[in-house]
Amino acid sequence: AEQRARLALARGNPEQALELAANCRELLESNALTGTPYAAKERLTTARILLALGRADDAAAAATACRELNERLGATGG
Repeated sequence: AEQRARLALARGNPEQALELAANCRELLESNALTGTPYAAKERLTTARILLALGRADDAAAAATACRELNERLGATGG
């Protein structure tokens, strides 16, 4: 689902991409996968979509959530 959101964004349809990202997040939540790398990837994709929609504050919040989750998962910057 996250890949579909990225594809919609790449095709220039951020509104559809945001809907697909929301669907992905719901899937992650319903399957208890919110603390996984998949969730971090969804948050990063959502941040990019929100930025494309001109929603910089929301994008920053999503990017921060992604960073915090990655830190909890033990990811290191490179």
